[in-house]
Amino acid sequence: MACRLSCDLPVDLRGEVLRDQVVVVGLESFQVWLGVAFGLEEFLDKDEKRTLYVPALVKSLNNPDETIRANAAAFLRRNDPEGAARQLRAKVKLRQALESPDLFKDAIVIAPVVYIAFCLINLQSGPDLLPLFPLLGIFAGWLITEMSQSLRSIGAVTNRPALLRAVEALPALALALVCALTLFRAVTFRLTDWTLRHQDTQLKVISDLIGPNDKIYVHGAVEILVLLNRPNLNPYIMWDHGKARYIAAKKFGGSTDAMVDAIEAERPKLVAVSRLRQVPERVALERWLEQHYETLPITGYYAYLRKQ
Repeated sequence: MACRLSCDLPVDLRGEVLRDQVVVVGLESFQVWLGVAFGLEEFLDKDEKRTLYVPALVKSLNNPDETIRANAAAFLRRNDPEGAARQLRAKVKLRQALESPDLFKDAIVIAPVVYIAFCLINLQSGPDLLPLFPLLGIFAGWLITEMSQSLRSIGAVTNRPALLRAVEALPALALALVCALTLFRAVTFRLTDWTLRHQDTQLKVISDLIGPNDKIYVHGAVEILVLLNRPNLNPYIMWDHGKARYIAAKKFGGSTDAMVDAIEAERPKLVAVSRLRQVPERVALERWLEQHYETLPITGYYAYLRKQ
């Protein structure tokens, strides 16, 4: 019966080596060590064993069947002792590394480092820091536990039973404090003024001032467009991080003043601006607002109505 074992060496079990072609007959579930049991390695020279046979045996070291793994290791030692030793050492090191309790510590550090780097580049407001809260909790718990263990190794603490018990209870006390604060905040929490209903009330001042054909221009505070269900005068809702410079170069001959003049040509009745701190070109926009608009008394927004 001819077969192709998982070592990909074309042979038949009668002993004839088929060097010119690969005969593919038999079941895929045939294992390499079964071929060795039939004495397959007797028909191979040393180089052929190393290049054709040993790699397949090494692959069988990862088989979920413990018997197959054991036989593969035994056949490896018989056919290539030095290579088997190297492969077995590497496999043991890999398994130990995968079973190590420290395996994922780097991932816990990488996540906050990457996010903090992102915040340093583009931190827009306080809510951007919310993803760091779970990581702060993890590190705080680790720090308190490590502090407790370190204090217990100090002679001045171990010699005082009462102090030692307090140090041992430090993680539990910290957890109880967190639970108490969480419960207190849950019981005493009340909605503040800054809610969707409050925004609707504030923006009603704007909606009462503009008619269906009036135009508005918004920079940054795009929720105004959503709540009023109105389109912006142009697509340029954010000028930060070089956007204004790029738009001016592509559309207005490199002139920010020309951008502002294009807005003025549309004579928007209402203008609302925010997030201008990182916009060097804001000077031209602010100068235009000062000349043609007056401030509206709306909490939470910088809104301007066109002068009569």
